[in-house]
Amino acid sequence: MDFVTYAFKKFHYFEKDNMDGQIVTADNGHGHLRFFEFYSDEAMVFKCLSKHLHKNYIDATFMITEHGIFLQENTDKGLVMTECMFKIEKFLYRKIPEFEEKGSIISLGFSTKDLKDALDRIAKTDHIRFYVLVSNYNVLHFEITSPSKGTNIYKFITLKKTSISNITSPNYTDHQPTAVIQGSHFKKATTDAYKNSKTTVRIRAQEFGVLMEGTGSAMRGFSEIFGQWRPGMPEIYNEMLSTPKIHSFSDIAPVAKRVQIYACADDRPLKIMADLGGIGSISFYLQPDVTQKKEQPTIEQQYLALPAPQNGQQYLTYMPTQPQHQISNQQMSPQQNHQQYQPQQYQQPNQQQQYQQMPVQAPPAQQYNQQYTTQQYIMQQVQNNPQ
Repeated sequence: MDFVTYAFKKFHYFEKDNMDGQIVTADNGHGHLRFFEFYSDEAMVFKCLSKHLHKNYIDATFMITEHGIFLQENTDKGLVMTECMFKIEKFLYRKIPEFEEKGSIISLGFSTKDLKDALDRIAKTDHIRFYVLVSNYNVLHFEITSPSKGTNIYKFITLKKTSISNITSPNYTDHQPTAVIQGSHFKKATTDAYKNSKTTVRIRAQEFGVLMEGTGSAMRGFSEIFGQWRPGMPEIYNEMLSTPKIHSFSDIAPVAKRVQIYACADDRPLKIMADLGGIGSISFYLQPDVTQKKEQPTIEQQYLALPAPQNGQQYLTYMPTQPQHQISNQQMSPQQNHQQYQPQQYQQPNQQQQYQQMPVQAPPAQQYNQQYTTQQYIMQQVQNNPQ
């Protein structure tokens, strides 16, 4: 079975060379002919894209239409989606079939690992030519050339049957970019975030600014600002997102002059958009994983989150008691040291200690202004509730 799909029986080639403007047509049926062919002097774009795809998806599919090359992939949970489009007129040379039916596509399914490995040796100034022969629809060929070095590398990958994503992506035409930054700045910031935490990072957004900050002890003190962030201004977005997924988009940075971030107040996902050199664009959508275990709040955060006293009811906050044995700076003899840390027998807790482990009723609201220690309150409860 051929894995290159096309919705027609007979086609003619349209061959366009932007170098000299020559147009050639040829009928099919010749094994040496190329079913399609594209040539670009921006090979680095495809290397960066292959690295990003490999970090997020196992398989992917290029779809060739009369307008260009399109890709849309998403994860099973729908938390991550990638869209990219290469405009057909931006290629220096292209040869594609003339479709008999409007809307027909040529789908090229492939392993993202195979694509990454095939393009791994591409350098910054290399050119790339990729094509499929009419005699073998199951192989995608790559010719990587370096005009400055005079080298020529030939690679190929085997195409496979894949499922095509068919999702209508969210529309952001009513929303200006929340932040616009240089690709190098985005790469450095996300790399630092990934070094500090391999799990999640918090993204907060205002109308024209984004704050990326760390959570937990591993990322305490880490923060990065994109755009015009103003402390104290209202926030429109505040979510925990996957650090590895955000960092995977930094693979696009070498071919992206700028990165645009869209954060919305509604349920639309966070969108990160960038140009793919001068031949296309890519959009990356991220949703928070609500099933992920949330970070446990500290005791201080739990205390601050308690509701205000109502009708005299409130939880009693216990302060940790001092240890029975304080280590002194003074030198102790071996005999004193032995006596200091003798194991003690278990004793039945007295009435005061029992109340220390029970929720109790707080004093009336009018007494909150008085100096009222925990010890005094416990003693009062013992007196008011004799056994």
